[in-house]
Order: sequence, then C-alpha cells, then structure tokens
Amino acid sequence: KGEAFFILLASRIEALLPTVRSRCQVLRFYPQGFSFDGREKFKEMEKLLYSGIGQRMIFCRDFLTEGGKAENLLLVMENYFRFLILARLGVIAGGKNKSYSLSQLKEKTERVSALARLLSRANVNQKIALENLMLNI
Repeated sequence: KGEAFFILLASRIEALLPTVRSRCQVLRFYPQGFSFDGREKFKEMEKLLYSGIGQRMIFCRDFLTEGGKAENLLLVMENYFRFLILARLGVIAGGKNKSYSLSQLKEKTERVSALARLLSRANVNQKIALENLMLNI
C-alpha cells in the first residue's frame, strides 16, 4: 500500500550524496566467484606487494601495456587488504601474514579506495597513478 522500493546500484557508495546514503540499506555484491580463500589473484597480489620497487614499476608498465585495467587491479588489491584485516581480527581463517598492523592495513585500504575513486571521477594517467601507489603502499 503506497510503499515503493528502489534498487540503487553504485560501484562507489562514497560518490553518492550523504542524504541518499542515509536512506539506503547497503548490500555488497562481489564479482562472481569471489571468495576470501584460495584465490590465485590474492597470491599474485601478495607476491607483487612484497617485491621490490623496481619489480612493481615493471609490473605497472606491463599490466597496462597488456590491456589491464587499473580499476580491476585496485579491486583485487582492496579485497586483498580487507581479507588481511578480517583474518587479523579472527573473523575468517587464513591470512597468516603478520607484516602489517591493523592501522597499516586500514591506511593501505583507504589509499587504494581513494585512488579508485579518483580514477572513476577524473581523467588521470593510470600508469602514473599506479606507479605512485606502488611507491607508497
């Protein structure tokens, strides 16, 4: 009776006005097959993040040259750090990595999210943005 429901899909909830967000219930959808354990992409991400700066720069060059999209890489990276946070908190099993503190993981997740938002809103050179991230992560 007079009730209406709207389904609003957004890739970045932060881009919505606060008045809109306050009236929404957030349901997160992950890419098909998303799982926190046993992901090859997470292993690749760990290898990348623990490599030297030179290797990271080469990765950025090759990744974009081969047609990779920065948004996809940032999504995997963001999910990787979230996985480590949840594992560190004991919410999920796995993630034996003790190299980062919770505050470091939070900062890294926020840095990756901020870059993803920037790339979605502005005309930014993806290679320079990814290289900057790799230098500072």
